[in-house]
Amino acid sequence: ERLLAMARRLLHEIADIDGLRVCGNPGDNAVPVITLLLESPQVARQLVDALSDREIHIAHFTYTSGDTARMVRIPLSARHSVEDLERLVAGLREVVGR
Repeated sequence: ERLLAMARRLLHEIADIDGLRVCGNPGDNAVPVITLLLESPQVARQLVDALSDREIHIAHFTYTSGDTARMVRIPLSARHSVEDLERLVAGLREVVGR
């Protein structure tokens, strides 16, 4: 329950960041892996790299093409803390610049 509560919190935080779009329409039906759809594969790669520079690691679908090449995944685990989520959201806001 804690993990799903964290996923719901992250979904709500991401919804407030202009330029980020959650894949699908999860509403409050959170799952512990959140997929974002970016403008282009290059923007997705830049986001992943910029977060990695801040020691925040998310996954980019580098082996695909089309829409899936624009996707990045944010996997959550029960080991993540509220502070981890806050750091991720701050990093996303900083990188996306909104």
